[in-house]
Amino acid sequence: MPASPLSTSGTALGLNFDDRYRENYSLPFAFPFFGQSYNQVTISTNGNLYFSPPPKRANGDADDVPGSTADLSLRKMISGMWDDLDLSTSRRADADVYVVQPDSTRIIFRWQGVQFGDGTNGDPINFEIELRSDGTITTRYGAGNTNLFPVVGISGGEPRPLRD
Repeated sequence: MPASPLSTSGTALGLNFDDRYRENYSLPFAFPFFGQSYNQVTISTNGNLYFSPPPKRANGDADDVPGSTADLSLRKMISGMWDDLDLSTSRRADADVYVVQPDSTRIIFRWQGVQFGDGTNGDPINFEIELRSDGTITTRYGAGNTNLFPVVGISGGEPRPLRD
């Protein structure tokens, strides 16, 4: 599948880390998601947007690696490319999550980084999640994004019961 054009420029959020969150990021509109409206979102360096509290380590760092479909079902979240991603500028100079607001009805979160590795530069990751005020969610995937095993999807935080 060929790469899609991604947004350009935007405001860098300063998420130049591995396994971190930007909590309570204010959205420019109330975003309808699984029957509720949200004015804030938590952004993970590992490719997620959370509408419910995300998992944390004792020190407050993100505890959302590795991604799994079982964990996806436990939270209200959007997983654009949930994997162990590294947004450190020491590994990629333009790494960060960027926010672009093309108009009053849309906001785009764009991740630029590399896959987490053993100290070598991993393959580049480039993707974005666009939220629209009508509840539409669009994901786009740019160049790179190879050698990953991501979880991609949305969840209302209601796991399906196991059947006998």
